[in-house]
Amino acid sequence: APHQSLPIHQDYPYMMQSDRQLVVWIPLVEYNHELGGFHCWLGSHKDGPAPQTKKGDYYALEESGASLDKRFERHFVDWQLGDVVVFDSLLVHQTVGNTHPTETRIICVIRNFIKTGNPQLILPFLTSLIQLKLG
Repeated sequence: APHQSLPIHQDYPYMMQSDRQLVVWIPLVEYNHELGGFHCWLGSHKDGPAPQTKKGDYYALEESGASLDKRFERHFVDWQLGDVVVFDSLLVHQTVGNTHPTETRIICVIRNFIKTGNPQLILPFLTSLIQLKLG
């Protein structure tokens, strides 16, 4: 069912435990352009936490998309069923609204996943997800 886009944001303010976290984004339905997806600005996480303002239930970056486009490459993320998208909680991104009249975009989002210098701490989790994808 249709829904609006979320504002441009980082996921960090939703967690606030640490700025060293990963977000695991798992789509549970097949992609089509009407379901939307999200835009991200590649490399934007390297700038650290950005100023954001709470607007209702959501946080919105104070910097505009046009300004971000001048500093970073904008990338649209779509998917195939079974894909897993992992990104830094500081990556600036914006969801694109679902315009499909009847289908719902269903995504499992896992936050609060602390990044460390030791990739062995996340490999078992990601390996399990990859095995699910491969069947």
